[in-house]
Formats: sequence, C-alpha cells, structure tokens
Amino acid sequence: MTSLLIALILLSSIYPSAILAGSPAATLVGTWIQEEMGPVLTHERVYRFNADGTYVFMFTARNTGSIDRRTLVRQSGKFRVSGDRLVIAPKGGTARTYLWRVEKDPYVGDLRLVLVLPNGTLDIYYRQ
Repeated sequence: MTSLLIALILLSSIYPSAILAGSPAATLVGTWIQEEMGPVLTHERVYRFNADGTYVFMFTARNTGSIDRRTLVRQSGKFRVSGDRLVIAPKGGTARTYLWRVEKDPYVGDLRLVLVLPNGTLDIYYRQ
C-alpha cells in the first residue's frame, strides 16, 4: 500500500494531468468565455484552466462591432477543486472559493461553467 501511495505521489508530480483525468477538475480543463454585448462596448471574460492546475483569466473590452480588444485585467495562478467548491488562487492575491458546476445549457445544449458568487449571483461561462 505504501509503495502505491509513493507511486501516485511521484506520478502526480511528473504527470499532474494523469491524476486530474477522471476527476471533477478534469471537466474544467479548457477555455470558458462570457461575453456581454452592449450598444457601445462588448466585454469578454475568459478563464483558461490547464491540466497542471494553473489558470489564466482575462477581462477585455472592445467597441461593439470592432475587432480591436483592450485587455483590462490579466490574472494567473492556481486552481483546485474539492467537490462542489472551486478555489482560485491568483499569484500574489487572495484565494477565492466558489460553488461550481458544469452543465448543459437547457436551451441550446452547450456546456457551461456556472460559478456561484458570494452574493448568490450565477456567473456563467461557455466552453470555447
């Protein structure tokens, strides 16, 4: 039993995605987008969750109808999943914990990531 545990620890340090596969965190791996179009500005929020437990978040804005984007926020760090809790820990910042789930959109069937903000608001991102 001890040798199995040591093997898993070594494997996870060399190939973290091997341990991630089949776990709830594996469903997060990939790029998730939220876009809000207004009459003047379009805002885009993007999370990219990597198999090694790191993430990048970007918040961009552009004039509606334009392709030129301006990055307002770029953040990176680590994430981890514990059941229905997603912990996002930005480099040099304070970790935040969200209730989360991945589900199919009931209207169009696309996969969506739902984060429950501390005030109960649902923050929804679609897989890119």
